[in-house]
Amino acid sequence: MESIKKPVTDRFEIKRSTFITELRTVEDEQAMREVLDDVRQTYSDASHHCFGAVIGMEGELERFDDDGEPSQTAGMPILQVLKKNNLTNVLCVVVRYYGGVKLGAGGLIRAYKKGASNAVQKAERTTKKTLKEFNIELDFATGGKIETFLRQEAKILDRHYGNEKMSLTLRIDEKAYEAFLEQLREKTKGAFALTPLKSYTVFV
Repeated sequence: MESIKKPVTDRFEIKRSTFITELRTVEDEQAMREVLDDVRQTYSDASHHCFGAVIGMEGELERFDDDGEPSQTAGMPILQVLKKNNLTNVLCVVVRYYGGVKLGAGGLIRAYKKGASNAVQKAERTTKKTLKEFNIELDFATGGKIETFLRQEAKILDRHYGNEKMSLTLRIDEKAYEAFLEQLREKTKGAFALTPLKSYTVFV
């Protein structure tokens, strides 16, 4: 799944009704509520604040609301656009300023889908990456010889120096981990101790 790098705003009109879309990143349901409150305050005089949201690294949490529009004509169409585009950790709010002309159920569905689709098309996407953090311990002589290699292949997060050994905390893309270890074994002739720390997934 993917997410978005920064907020997106879109605006269009249909039969005198103005639709404004705010597409934002949210990492959990609490953040979703906070952003939703912010959008509602920004457009406090709007007729409706309809939204769809997908949250979780695998998109496991889904939320939507029609906010007074006929059932299934606003929030669900917005949510469907997010799911179709394989997006997660996003909240899409489509605000409507009613212009006095009714659009009908079909017209509303098309309008709210358009609002979500326009914003999604404008968005710069991010992709998931799994990172691994681990600690390696080796003697000073070996560490000095391979420090350039370590800086090039991994992110050095921390260093500790003892009487005869040095300890480094490193972070690397999971996809590059096995190849990195193979090179590390070759360069050190296996003279290091490795302790796995954690793995986690982020959007980049």
